[in-house]
Amino acid sequence: MLWLSKRDWGRSIFLGLGSLGALAAIPQNAITEGILDGPVFRAGFYAGTVLMPKETIGGHSLFGLVAVILMLVGFWFVVLCLARRLFVDRTARQLGK
Repeated sequence: MLWLSKRDWGRSIFLGLGSLGALAAIPQNAITEGILDGPVFRAGFYAGTVLMPKETIGGHSLFGLVAVILMLVGFWFVVLCLARRLFVDRTARQLGK
């Protein structure tokens, strides 16, 4: 697990799972319902119904949950890449002066 935290993908996986846990712990409000029951979840749910038509509702919901996790991982990956570019450029400019 230590090697996973050294890469941007690994950090984004940890942050994505942590974000999902934090969203699940928050009492229901408009933000958590928008993410946990929003269009990304529905898209994963419908993909589950197409890929596994004889599965139960719980199985289709698992596809929706995976879609939300992938969305959060992608979000954190983009944030980490942007932060790395901003701060690396800033430190490189300071070293060059």
